[in-house]
Amino acid sequence: TSRDQPFPIMRRFRCRCNNSTFSMFHLLSRDGLTVLYVAGMGVYLTLTYTSLRDRTWDRTLYLFVLSLAGCVVLHLLEVVATPPPRYPYLYPVLNSLYCAGHFGLFFCYFNYRQIVE
Repeated sequence: TSRDQPFPIMRRFRCRCNNSTFSMFHLLSRDGLTVLYVAGMGVYLTLTYTSLRDRTWDRTLYLFVLSLAGCVVLHLLEVVATPPPRYPYLYPVLNSLYCAGHFGLFFCYFNYRQIVE
């Protein structure tokens, strides 16, 4: 169980750390820090992979990978497809909605866990 593992709360924060950085992507790219963003995410994903590679796949890991896939899809859409002229800020809005959904789910989840335990 998660109670037997050292630092079980860190497992739950892994996805949140990814989305907090992902939510700042457009601010970082506006300031010319895209290369640092990619390098930081690369280091983060490498460290996460090395800590998870021997772990069995459970619901938490599937949700984490699904969240990462959503981030990758949004990044690829931004690189490959240009937004329509009518909606020039389509990708920052999609990024914000995606991350706000994650933050809202985390807020509800951790409040639920706090009340139940």
